[in-house]
Amino acid sequence: MKKSPEVNIMPEIIKMYREASGYSIAEISRKIKITSNEIEEVERGNAMFTLSQIKILAELCKRPLVAFFTEDLPERPKISDFRINREKRLTPEVYIAERRACLEDALNEVKEFERKYAKQFPTATEVLASGLEEYLTYYLYPESHWKRIRTSNVI
Repeated sequence: MKKSPEVNIMPEIIKMYREASGYSIAEISRKIKITSNEIEEVERGNAMFTLSQIKILAELCKRPLVAFFTEDLPERPKISDFRINREKRLTPEVYIAERRACLEDALNEVKEFERKYAKQFPTATEVLASGLEEYLTYYLYPESHWKRIRTSNVI
């Protein structure tokens, strides 16, 4: 069977995406089916993943494949931690949910709204755009709190 080619990717990017998704080296090694030592070597820059392994990692981290091929280390958003159990390790699903709740998704939806309704409701779109970040702060809290925060937040 033909082996997938090795791909030269910045080790910092691999480590950042793995950590941001909440995976340990051991968890990734089980999913990619290589040893933890091999992953550590890749994250130190002493070895490389194959293209197949990068595709699996991208899927696990819920990132587009192209995100691993950047030459600049992307900045991670600074999000306040409002969780109660800070000392417990969270599952990767929690980190993914946190990323989904980021303001970027909400901002895209608002831009779509503005594009659709700017002519029909110019004042509403201006008000929405003027304080958008404040209006979307509730995304930083757990989803179970969103309805209460939204319905008590007068715009």
